[in-house]
Amino acid sequence: MLRFTAIRSTKPANDYLERVLSDFEAQRGVKVDLQIQSWSTAWSELTQFGLRGNSPDVSVVGTTWVPSLVAMQSLKPFHQAEIEQLGSASAFLSAIWRTGCIGGRVWAIPWVADTRVIFYWRGALVEAGIDEATAFSTYDQFERTVARLAATARPAIVAPTIPDTQHTLQNLAPWVWSAGGDFRNPPGDRVVFDRSPTLEAIQRFFRLHRAMAGVVPHVLSEAESDGIFGAGRAALTVSGPWVIDEISSRQPERLQDLGVASLPGISYVGGSSIVIWGRSLYPAESLALVRHLTDRAVQERMARFSGQLPARADALDVPLQTGHSHRAALAQSVRCGRTMPGDPLWGQIEARLHQTLGALWGTILESSVADGDRLIAEQLARLASQLNRSLESYTEARR
Repeated sequence: MLRFTAIRSTKPANDYLERVLSDFEAQRGVKVDLQIQSWSTAWSELTQFGLRGNSPDVSVVGTTWVPSLVAMQSLKPFHQAEIEQLGSASAFLSAIWRTGCIGGRVWAIPWVADTRVIFYWRGALVEAGIDEATAFSTYDQFERTVARLAATARPAIVAPTIPDTQHTLQNLAPWVWSAGGDFRNPPGDRVVFDRSPTLEAIQRFFRLHRAMAGVVPHVLSEAESDGIFGAGRAALTVSGPWVIDEISSRQPERLQDLGVASLPGISYVGGSSIVIWGRSLYPAESLALVRHLTDRAVQERMARFSGQLPARADALDVPLQTGHSHRAALAQSVRCGRTMPGDPLWGQIEARLHQTLGALWGTILESSVADGDRLIAEQLARLASQLNRSLESYTEARR
């Protein structure tokens, strides 16, 4: 029996995954024991697998987690012949493929892809006298668009603001990268998100969302934020591919009014990958399962059911994914974007950034612009100091 862990998705996606595994069992005569993990606990559970040696055979993991699992010597690498069986590297989105390539070896195969774009209601732009073709062409223009929308009766913008949201870092990354900033220096031994131009880009991101103050609730989950936008109670939001599926299933008649625009500059790309654990006693069967899960037809449907995008480049081009202009815009964004750093140290940095950025929302929405900018600078400087001390200790220990 193969043990397989996957991270909880939508109910349709979870149901489809069970059907895919049943097909695999029927074809291969191999039973698969599926364990569904939550995003909030999956990372700690996976690290325990690595530390204690009681790992499953195959797992779905976040792309940024792969380097840490490799550093723990927990994973089995994929050899070139095995990669060719999966369709070769060129079959997958290059940005996500690279997250699984460490030390000249391939440790993870892309599963689903994620990106961030601007969703907006065309009617709201028309009411505010805004030209859709140029509304989001630059970040300066984006800010002008939100300011004009804020002058109307409808809330201009909405975003998830709960303290433990993991979306803030992913949503603001394009602001940072497009301004020429980064979260760490080039050697990767120091964080620099408390310095120009990264700090200014983060402050700019939060200032844009001050249009929410006094208009929508201060504490919103990801689902609540998307729901406010989907109900037409906000003119725009920065979110992921699942927004289209939510509107398609609940209000298909509104799709004609839904607009999608890429964020100016460099877009964010994330997602999840599939790994085989080094302690698996069934490497051949595990590889067969990975091959089954990354089949193009499976990818097409899994992406649709989960509200994500396929990680296979050839699956992005099929009618199921590009049936209307909305998905074409998402496909363009995920093809041209950038992922978060890929090394063992990034996991700790990312987790702390999630906590700090998420905790900023409430105070910033209740503060003046100047006080908000000052608070962001203070909190990021404090976090950077703590993380850089840890990075220095790690560097010293390796000498």
